[in-house]
Amino acid sequence: MIGDESDPKLATLKEKMDRREEEILEWTDTTKTTARYRITKSMTAQAAAKDDDGKVFLHSVHLASDRKSDGSWGLLYGHIMWSDWMAEENVNEMPIKPRQSESN
Repeated sequence: MIGDESDPKLATLKEKMDRREEEILEWTDTTKTTARYRITKSMTAQAAAKDDDGKVFLHSVHLASDRKSDGSWGLLYGHIMWSDWMAEENVNEMPIKPRQSESN
């Protein structure tokens, strides 16, 4: 749960199990004159939020942070990958697990 439970705008945040850390050597711009070595931690989370008009949406959010030159981690940044409407009573429900196929 994020924030105060009495806040109707942000109801819940559930982490998906796809944390990863990547180390990349990349160009800093299209002129390819300077390269940098970047280490980034990232993950995807799902957040349920209520809009100003009372509709509830499920947002899938990509979150990341880059390691700074002193070894500490930089500010968290990210973006919403997709959003979809959902029924408010389903906000804290567990997702339905896919049915396993039966073998003969």
